Amino acid sequence: MRLPGKIISAFALVSLLPLILMSVLLYLFVNSSTEEHYMRQSESALAAFRFHFDDHLMRLERDANQLTGDSEFLVNALDLPKREAELTALLETYLARDEFQFAVIQMNEPPALFKVFQDGLGSYVGMYQPTPLSADGGSNAGVVRLSEQHGSSLAVTVSVPVYFRDQIAGELTVGIMLSTLIEHFPLAAANLSGILVTANGQGLYAATPDSLLRANIAQIAAVRSAESIWQASVQNRNYFIQESEIVGINGQIVASIEYIFDQSDRDENRARLLRVFVALAAASVVLAVLLGYFFQRALSKPIAEMALSAKRIAGGEAPNRIHYYSDDEIGDLVAGINRLSDDLRDTEIRLRRSEQVAAWQMFARQTAHEIRNFLMPLATTAAQLERWSQSGDVSQERAAEISHSIQTEIQRMKHLLGAFSEFARMPAPELKLTSLTAIIAEIRSDFSEEIALGRIHLESNGASGTLNCDASQIRQVLLNLIKNSFEGNASVVELRIHNSDQKMLFEICDDGCGIDQSRGIDPFTPLYTTKERGSGLGLAICRRIVVDHGGDITCAANPTRGMTFTFYLPIEA
Repeated sequence: MRLPGKIISAFALVSLLPLILMSVLLYLFVNSSTEEHYMRQSESALAAFRFHFDDHLMRLERDANQLTGDSEFLVNALDLPKREAELTALLETYLARDEFQFAVIQMNEPPALFKVFQDGLGSYVGMYQPTPLSADGGSNAGVVRLSEQHGSSLAVTVSVPVYFRDQIAGELTVGIMLSTLIEHFPLAAANLSGILVTANGQGLYAATPDSLLRANIAQIAAVRSAESIWQASVQNRNYFIQESEIVGINGQIVASIEYIFDQSDRDENRARLLRVFVALAAASVVLAVLLGYFFQRALSKPIAEMALSAKRIAGGEAPNRIHYYSDDEIGDLVAGINRLSDDLRDTEIRLRRSEQVAAWQMFARQTAHEIRNFLMPLATTAAQLERWSQSGDVSQERAAEISHSIQTEIQRMKHLLGAFSEFARMPAPELKLTSLTAIIAEIRSDFSEEIALGRIHLESNGASGTLNCDASQIRQVLLNLIKNSFEGNASVVELRIHNSDQKMLFEICDDGCGIDQSRGIDPFTPLYTTKERGSGLGLAICRRIVVDHGGDITCAANPTRGMTFTFYLPIEA
């Protein structure tokens, strides 16, 4: 944030602090009273659902005892599986009246297991195995999971013994699905927005007339808190949730029931509070902004000019002088920046001049050295010719020898001048998308004889990709490096190509005499050479080509003998 904004914000913040404190206190009061209200409602809802659950459990137990006391039921059950049809017809009358939704009969002698259920419950009841009753003939009642493969197969069941001649001949289990029991619960009477059954953090089924809540009920299960009471937001509507655990017949927790209350009344109280706060805050902020605006105008203008000057200095530009006439701390700072700007401008001029002088001195030394190397053989030849002329001993053979020597040095001079010209007139690369396969094919073609003789080993190691490059210039780099290796008495040259981090790496490794790096001179420096008749521009040209392609090139001596040149080019995405 800029300084003017900070000053205005400070004024606005000071004006808002009392309002914020008052709003926080009101917010806490509204929250506290609302939560107490929902706590009372949730306790009432839990009691109502417990009554609803116990009432259905008593009805199931009544129906089960009524069946086991029915002689027709007993005759059919004792003669299973022969009388399955008669038993099915009897039990379906109960199913049709929704007294229960399924029944399971397990007889001891002869062993028989019989199941009857309403449509749609086959996948649940078909997998259910009733829990054996205790030897004292007591009954079991509670929630069970009919199928371990289906998390939503929770049912409320009652199991009672089937007696024949005062002996337990089997057991009868009747039940209804927990989802059905929840759907029949009167939500409005308990001031509930909905009921959700969850297990292992997943919503199994829900009962709610609120279509928005039903469509987003999975979010309620996903944001479950570690506490038994928490709040959740669905589509900008807030809900108060209380959870109670469902304990099965075996004493283990099989699921949880979450009681959901709509918090629209609390949100309305918050909205009214917010409207009052916004009205007061708007008036305070307008007044504070006006005061802050007039104050910041007198303070921020010189600071903004100093910031602009500092930015121009950092960008390498010459800043303008700052004009500020007050004798205060800001005036001292302005004077310091002006002095720094003047010193920086003078230093930049001196540095540019010294760099130009140093560059020309280096070029003059290197050029003089190279020309001296060519003139020395010519001077020696001229002196020899003079001696032979004075002695009158200039034969045709000696004249031819002298002429050949002079021609050789002239050719060397032409070669050097040509290298200078090539280095100075090197064109910018004409970039085109080129596959690595095409580059490797050109290398194989250029060095087919050396590859056939085993003097060049080419390893691509599965490298692939497309380079945005000037293929002729990259070919020139490889030709120069391989040629240098053989001129350095290398017997074998290895060219390795592989991918590395969106780059294509080229390594040229040889076993030649290498380059003496003990003098600390960069081998890529123009006019630097270790060869007797080298121009000193080959490696400089290679570096320029690679750098123009967005890459870099380095060299290092091998542990035993020879050199390794490595350069990389970016791979086109």
